[in-house]
Amino acid sequence: MLSSYGASDKPGAIQIDSDLRSVEIIFFTTLVFGLLLGWADWRPNRQRELSTLGWRDALWVGLAQAVSLIPGTSRSGATITAGLLLGLSREAASRFSFLLAIPITALAASAKLLEVATGDASVDWAGFLVGGVTSFAMALTAIHFFLKWLNRFGMWPYVIYRVALAGVIYLVLMK
Repeated sequence: MLSSYGASDKPGAIQIDSDLRSVEIIFFTTLVFGLLLGWADWRPNRQRELSTLGWRDALWVGLAQAVSLIPGTSRSGATITAGLLLGLSREAASRFSFLLAIPITALAASAKLLEVATGDASVDWAGFLVGGVTSFAMALTAIHFFLKWLNRFGMWPYVIYRVALAGVIYLVLMK
């Protein structure tokens, strides 16, 4: 059993934030998931679009998202990789990955909002609202331009980044 935070009363439970947060695991997941993304992007027959996804496909992508709880694993990288392995086009895999981020982001923001609202600190609610709306607009703009960039260059710049980062982690923190 995996648990992200706090102590678990289940014998043998893995605490992600403590048991899996090591330089070796971060190095391994950074390298392996970067290479897996490169392999998924290199494979032919990636023509499927979002409208062709079934519940089994969505389950596989959801499992990839759960794996991203392991430190060093990118949530978007894991879900895009799963989408590519299922035969989705780059744009469809990326779009689905970004759509999956909406509920996670909304829940995290709601939890933080509840924490702030019930806390003792004085809050500039107008500034909070402006910041939230601005962040949302910038996120949509970034996604738009990222999808255009992705269609032009593919996943390889990200793959190279992940492999290079793994190399730096190894040379600086493990050697």
